[in-house]
Amino acid sequence: MPTNRKRVRRSRRTWTTTHFHHLQTGYDFLHDAFSKDAGLEPHQGGGEVLPGMRECWKQHGDQITADRIARHPGTRPWYWWIHKGLITEGTDIDEQLGMTQADWLAAHHELGPDELRRVNEPSHLLHLANIRRELAWLAGDPESQVEFCEEWDKYAYPVTENETEEQS
Repeated sequence: MPTNRKRVRRSRRTWTTTHFHHLQTGYDFLHDAFSKDAGLEPHQGGGEVLPGMRECWKQHGDQITADRIARHPGTRPWYWWIHKGLITEGTDIDEQLGMTQADWLAAHHELGPDELRRVNEPSHLLHLANIRRELAWLAGDPESQVEFCEEWDKYAYPVTENETEEQS
């Protein structure tokens, strides 16, 4: 007796670390992940949802998110925001949310207790402050540039006790 057999299409796709990085950041810096798969030219686009991303996210999204939280508490991978429907394209997540990722995640109870503790550590807050100063520098804000240079001088060229005694 004949049977109807449907072929089950199985993905034999292998994902590389550059695919995971593309989902983390929204960029394919080496043009070796989804951009190449979609036939885009090198350095074209950025922050675009491309074919294959959804499939890769279904398979590895939990691990990619866990890695991101471990390395950068108070943030989520770029595709996490896309998958949740909170942003559509582009890579400036904070601008599209209207607040920092950490603030949004805290307001919507998406931060676990350990992550919340790590986000509020002084070293993490200093890191965020430095990033904000660097962004202000790039934006061309003169007051922030002066402040940034003064802070940089403190850390880059600290005055030792011996130097203070020699100057006296």
